[in-house]
Amino acid sequence: MVTIVKLTGATTRTGLKVYCDGDGTEYAKDVKDSVAEMETLNICREAFHGERNYTLLPATDMEAVIT
Repeated sequence: MVTIVKLTGATTRTGLKVYCDGDGTEYAKDVKDSVAEMETLNICREAFHGERNYTLLPATDMEAVIT
């Protein structure tokens, strides 16, 4: 995790400062969710690279997202 924090936290050429901090929790590795579990999530994917740019919304907001 330290590597990710170091890579994420930086200053850009134009002076934008980016900060990153981990929560320190040890998470289990290689945990896979089933397709059925993933289908229950209310995922709103962005038009640009929706496979990694998305918002998880509460289940009650599903109708508001469908347009």
